[in-house]
Amino acid sequence: MPDFSLTRKILALALPAGLVVIGLLGALDGPSRPPLAGSQRDAPDFDGDGLSDRIEGGLGTSPWVRDTDGDNIPDGLEVAHQTSPWDPTDVPSHQAAPNQVALFARTSGGQLMITMVLYIGDADLSTKALTIEFLRGGSSSVADASRLLGLGHMQSINISGHDALLTYDFPLPQSFLLGAGEVSIGATIGQVGSSSPDAKATLNLGVKFSQGQVTPMYRRDYKLIPYLLLTASQGGSTSLGSGDTVHQPLPAGGSGDMPGSWLPGRVCYQKLETVGVSASGMTITKEVVDAFCEDQWSSWCDMDCPGTIGQTFEVLDPGALLGG
Repeated sequence: MPDFSLTRKILALALPAGLVVIGLLGALDGPSRPPLAGSQRDAPDFDGDGLSDRIEGGLGTSPWVRDTDGDNIPDGLEVAHQTSPWDPTDVPSHQAAPNQVALFARTSGGQLMITMVLYIGDADLSTKALTIEFLRGGSSSVADASRLLGLGHMQSINISGHDALLTYDFPLPQSFLLGAGEVSIGATIGQVGSSSPDAKATLNLGVKFSQGQVTPMYRRDYKLIPYLLLTASQGGSTSLGSGDTVHQPLPAGGSGDMPGSWLPGRVCYQKLETVGVSASGMTITKEVVDAFCEDQWSSWCDMDCPGTIGQTFEVLDPGALLGG
């Protein structure tokens, strides 16, 4: 069984005084929060892979099997390294940086939740720098990470006895998406004083207005698509690759929140290409070059999905924050 006690001791010692935050008080500014280690509790994690049962339900990995794809690497470690927990041939590199970060979105209890997974190779948070940035309505801001993470829940686990896998689950108000169209969230993790991060991650969200309803949308990257749910007929499991996404609705209350014209059991598959970079290098412009409703999904697809071809939107390049 994994050893939880060492990580708790490390967090209690290092996090309140040592977690370094790069940047300004940002988009989700609020009143001061208590130290993370003193205010958070571990959530149920039946299989001990570092991802709580609720997070695995939203992600699509098995909450009962520590290693969903059978490659001998726990699901939490794969998610943190941004390799696929469904593909046994896609595993973290032996040359991977010692610190890793990943982001994804889900809904829980009627709330839109953002989950960040951190892998700290030496379990020493006091020597790490974490950045979280938001791009909304064409302007970007760097959030106070310690306050932001204090809004939610923290889960911690040791994988090998000398490292730490941390997951942070915090709510994002739907009002934050309204009026923006697209919101991009970026995160980096690295050593304090380093000129570039060890790892970076982005998460891209939006809203869809249809039949008088507002639905949060999640552009889910191909590494976080449960590929066994896709067919091979239209760019499915045999051809997933860089730029492949699904534009997945995240209804707060389930199918009752979906517009009646949307197709159940399907999802909007989109292939994206980079078509521009801002003068600052902080953002890039993506274009939808292919789109269709893919079946065999526990989701819904707007019938206008093919009409998104040609649409462009701006997303963050979080590595640019620290020169990565």
